[in-house]
Amino acid sequence: MAERDTSRTHVTALRVALAAVLAIVVVLGVAALIAIVLSLHVKGTSMTPTLSDQDRILIDPFSDVADVERFEIVALRHDGARIVKRVIGLPGDEVRIDPVDGGAEVFVRPHGDDGWQRVAAPVWQHHWGDVRRCCDTDGTSGAQDTAVVPDGSYFVLGDNPAISDDSRVYGWVTSDGVGRILLRVYPLDRIGEISGDFRLVPAG
Repeated sequence: MAERDTSRTHVTALRVALAAVLAIVVVLGVAALIAIVLSLHVKGTSMTPTLSDQDRILIDPFSDVADVERFEIVALRHDGARIVKRVIGLPGDEVRIDPVDGGAEVFVRPHGDDGWQRVAAPVWQHHWGDVRRCCDTDGTSGAQDTAVVPDGSYFVLGDNPAISDDSRVYGWVTSDGVGRILLRVYPLDRIGEISGDFRLVPAG
């Protein structure tokens, strides 16, 4: 009798363990499916070294464009395609790009502030190429020195500005269709939050 009870206990424990494993597999499968549906393949090298070609990034399905912060990486729509860039100028900011020897310096006068601040971004070093002065009234590169980001729009740049088509080419980005990036989900050895050392420092 004791042996039969022990056998039943073992069978019950085995069933519980199998059910737990099955539940874990189902959860992982659903998570993987969600990641595939809500993720975006990075195409090209305009965001290197922060993001690489064929990285897969997860877009926040509940993005609220009102919460987009400066220096966040976002996915946006341009000419029917999804592209990935970094937000530099917020609505009401004044922005400018000054060519300097060997590159450029990006300046922002945040909305409501009196003074200009420089964007400190080590990732941009040696990644500028031929730089034109910016920005015209539509946000593109041109003869005009500065421009104000309109309401409901952003000024965006790539982390590899030498080859990036960004606001310097297609102008202000409207908030319509902007998705905030949560994290990188592929490759697996680089899964996690996407970092970047970007900050504003006093210009001078």
